[in-house]
Amino acid sequence: MSSPLTTQSGNEKKALEILKKVKRYLQKNATSKMFKTFVKLALYVQDEEVSKSVLSEFSLSVFDQDGIKEFVKLQDLYGASWCVALISYWIVEKPYHSYSYSLAQKDFNQLVMRLREAGAEPAVISYLLNYQINHTIESHKQFLRSTPAELSRSLNDRMETLNSLLKACDLHRDASMTEKLVQHVISSSLLYPEPALSNIILETHVSMEGSYVSGYDLLREYVINGLLKEMDKGLREPEDVSIQATFQCQCPLCKTANAFLKSKTEKNKIWPIVERDRDHVIERFRRLGLPVAISVEKKGSPYKLVILKSDKLYQMDKERFDLLTKNYEKLAKIESSKSVR
Repeated sequence: MSSPLTTQSGNEKKALEILKKVKRYLQKNATSKMFKTFVKLALYVQDEEVSKSVLSEFSLSVFDQDGIKEFVKLQDLYGASWCVALISYWIVEKPYHSYSYSLAQKDFNQLVMRLREAGAEPAVISYLLNYQINHTIESHKQFLRSTPAELSRSLNDRMETLNSLLKACDLHRDASMTEKLVQHVISSSLLYPEPALSNIILETHVSMEGSYVSGYDLLREYVINGLLKEMDKGLREPEDVSIQATFQCQCPLCKTANAFLKSKTEKNKIWPIVERDRDHVIERFRRLGLPVAISVEKKGSPYKLVILKSDKLYQMDKERFDLLTKNYEKLAKIESSKSVR
């Protein structure tokens, strides 16, 4: 039910006084559910300075389904520049309340779609999109500090976030932001391996063919060349049990472990070493997340560290190689069809 305060004329002064007094309360109690109420007051008083001061106590978490509609009402009254200034304040002063934490990053394209449908000005969307791209680039760079195993486990989340941002750029029809994002991807192969990127390119071609797609030509060319380089390495021989991984530690223990990993014929290693050395080697294997089984044989002195390479090395490599070949052929076909046009 609407309040008479904001539906009847003559109450502007009273509403203005409420807004001025309520700021201290909102410093600890502002929630997205309360946003709608204070937008009504801000629209009613038609005072840019007071409205911005009070609404600054909210955060980017207001960009849910209902909050977007209310925000566009503010834009219609106070203008896009005023709204961008408010968003800028939220980003700088309330970084831990941003939509990066309240909305899933992999759904960011949905946020852009809702903003467009609600009538948000391009300047507002551009500001939000540019912020999210910068935020994602910086947050993904933090994964470079992770172990290879952690990097692998977080790959799907990174790819979903990247895919969402690329779609958001296309929805907003901003080629410059797409290129900015693609340049980051190309310079960060550890974060975005080509086989995973190929799935994004193929999905985009199917879902957006014939529509405005910006920046994908550069990304597609990069992925095709990357897949080709991987395929040129060839498929391992069935009897080859080498594992392409290297411990960065250069101690004698890790050098021995590296030699075992690179051996094409040595499938298992029984290694009598003391507990401290066993723990060191086990931790190095754990960080890499390799297809090996590790156990300790508690017989004799010192106990024996037993390392056994997986029986499925060839099968895993063949599945990977077949997928590379399949995706390469699909991408090459797309590239060929574009050149014919």
